[in-house]
Amino acid sequence: PDDESATVNGIITSDGLFEGTVSTSSEEYHIEPVNRYVSPGMREPTFHSIVYKTSDVQDPRKGQPCASHRLSLKKYEEENHLRKKRWLLEAEAKLPFDDPPGFFFPSHNRTRRPFTSIFDISQPIDEELEMTGGNRTTIDISNLIFRNVNKRATVDPKKTTCMLYLQADHQFFSKYGTEEACIEVMTRHVQRVNYIYKNT
Repeated sequence: PDDESATVNGIITSDGLFEGTVSTSSEEYHIEPVNRYVSPGMREPTFHSIVYKTSDVQDPRKGQPCASHRLSLKKYEEENHLRKKRWLLEAEAKLPFDDPPGFFFPSHNRTRRPFTSIFDISQPIDEELEMTGGNRTTIDISNLIFRNVNKRATVDPKKTTCMLYLQADHQFFSKYGTEEACIEVMTRHVQRVNYIYKNT
């Protein structure tokens, strides 16, 4: 039976074949050139395309996050482990220290001497603070101020496009063999992402 809600996304390859997906209310079908699945030295098949259902694909990674997401999580965990967050007031951007800076001696414990002064927080700190008495060093850490700023993205319904940069490496190229085939595969990826975002 015909499915009125079915959608078709795809391209016509340089060989004149359709490559894409057909999505129905109950299933999704993929249509791809068979030469993508033929190893060198194998006998050439008598058909040009293969069709398979998404539900027939057995993905051993199913239920796991994708590799780029796992990499992102790993980087986040490493950064949090290696980095200590410091929250500084703008008025404390320049503080006196008796010990050498910790940038070059990270395991060296610095002691902060009590420092009291009257600051106008609305004024930016541009001048070096004048310290009197003792052998004190003023460390300018104004570039290391961390602010906890949460920005919420707003959705502009007028904006319906975005810039996308795709790049194929030598392994991607060697898998598909020609520049045209690489472009076709990338085009399919963009179409698929576009379809997903339009329907979510």
